[in-house]
Amino acid sequence: GVGDSNACCLTEGCITVVTDCLILMLEHCPENVQIFREGGGALAVLNICFSTFARRDALRVLQQLVYQDSDQKERDISNLLQVMKTPCEDSVTLKRDVLACLRRMFSCNPRG
Repeated sequence: GVGDSNACCLTEGCITVVTDCLILMLEHCPENVQIFREGGGALAVLNICFSTFARRDALRVLQQLVYQDSDQKERDISNLLQVMKTPCEDSVTLKRDVLACLRRMFSCNPRG
């Protein structure tokens, strides 16, 4: 019903707020990036990519990790390519979203 639709929108909004907070915490703060990685955050966000519900937000966090952590950049991009190879229910959409993320990374990377 209508209540279910509103609950879904609230949840999507909450995910976006959490994503925005994560990105702000990771931005220009190598210590936060390291803590996030050591706590399994990068792997968790990578796994969220398989959820159509939160994929774009997860990809935004991964994009920020690539921008902020040049030491792990190659591994992050390799992991995204692995995600594209993993079969799932919406493989085509998953591949499209990951490719769009990679395109943004390579065209907008503030570090060149």
